[in-house]
Amino acid sequence: MEGFYGLELKPENTMKSQVPEGSLLHLSQIALPAKENGKVTVYATVNNKVLAMGTLDASSHIYQVPLDLIFSNEYNVSFSSKGNAVAHLTGYVQSNDNVDDDFDEDDEDEIYDEKKTGG
Repeated sequence: MEGFYGLELKPENTMKSQVPEGSLLHLSQIALPAKENGKVTVYATVNNKVLAMGTLDASSHIYQVPLDLIFSNEYNVSFSSKGNAVAHLTGYVQSNDNVDDDFDEDDEDEIYDEKKTGG
């Protein structure tokens, strides 16, 4: 299954992602809806690790944050928010077959290790 992905995340709420078997979720941006006032930080919880994806703040004119995050259905992913505004998460779902076969788990470990060690 391929196509658009959209999620409305209400203030102080948590929602589990529903990525179909054999698919990937590509999250492209988080945004404040039109006429939304307030501030909200959006988090992804991946395998029990909570990570901030971005903070939206109407008073600072930060209405959207571009992302390039990919989640497979193998991860236990949920999205949550802290603040007083609604956030929209948008992107698309793609088949796992479309992923570059040259990238393997060893490459993923190297990228993670580089970020972890700063090198």
